[in-house]
Amino acid sequence: MNFKTIILTLLLITFVATINGQQIKPCSGKYRKEINGSFCNTPKELFALGNNQLYISCDNGLSWDKKKYIPINKTEVLSSICANDSVILVGTQIKDFDDEAHIYRSFDNGDNWQICGSGVFGSTTVNRIYLKNDTLFSCTGYGVFRSLNWGSSWQKCNSGLPSANKTFCMAGNDSILFVGGRYGVYYSKNGGQNWKPCKNGIAKESINQIVINNDDVYLLGKRIYHQKLPCNKVWIDITQGIQTTFINHLLCNDDKLYVSAFWQMYQKEGAHNWEIISLAVNKKIKNTDESIKGLPITSFIITDSTFVVSYSNKGAYLILDDND
Repeated sequence: MNFKTIILTLLLITFVATINGQQIKPCSGKYRKEINGSFCNTPKELFALGNNQLYISCDNGLSWDKKKYIPINKTEVLSSICANDSVILVGTQIKDFDDEAHIYRSFDNGDNWQICGSGVFGSTTVNRIYLKNDTLFSCTGYGVFRSLNWGSSWQKCNSGLPSANKTFCMAGNDSILFVGGRYGVYYSKNGGQNWKPCKNGIAKESINQIVINNDDVYLLGKRIYHQKLPCNKVWIDITQGIQTTFINHLLCNDDKLYVSAFWQMYQKEGAHNWEIISLAVNKKIKNTDESIKGLPITSFIITDSTFVVSYSNKGAYLILDDND
């Protein structure tokens, strides 16, 4: 290897390790390696799923020292989580079709749990739990269910949805709800009692995530779509610039849109192009022997301007500026 090649190689390594002046380092705490699922947060705490249990961080994801045992059935796997200052709710999927999925709730920060939805959801998956004011929604393999008493009883809310429609996600504001599923996206202006299609401009694909930020609505399917409320025009494909077709998570923070696409993370503000903000494909974790080379990002959340990221089979990490 000649001198020029060595210099170019060192420059490339430096670029990969410090894109946008950032570093990736492991979270602390004895449970951080067990985190590999969804995140959600309240003003006081951050919650994450992993190893079929619930984990709690009280310092914006810097450390994970608390674990809450949830008494789910042996044939269930934790699949979704939702929380506010009053209640934590987790949903399950089943491993045995003779069993049924449930939602479990806790009003005391995870110390005690009650089972909800027995005989309601059937042999399916609770893909998403969405809490709007005092109304609880569950997106399942059998459509949408709604509860007005924190999950003690449920009603089907599938009027206008295709029959046997698997629903994966939900988002809304004070005047409109959106639900995404196997057959695209639908909206409701009466709290889920009736749904109407809202698919103009979307290919025949599943919608896996919906994000609303002020009057901007974003959809995540195989591609990313955008439209302004009230969403009565054509959805615009804004995926161009993301260098992979495997996009698995989407969120907004401070009017910026963030996505994870396999091992990369991108951000976009307004009409600007997508910008890579972290590239961990060849990254050795700073001050450790750990490597996340080629590992996909399973989920992420932003708290107090800090990215908390879970990598497949590796646990929770922070993306920080180099001077942090």
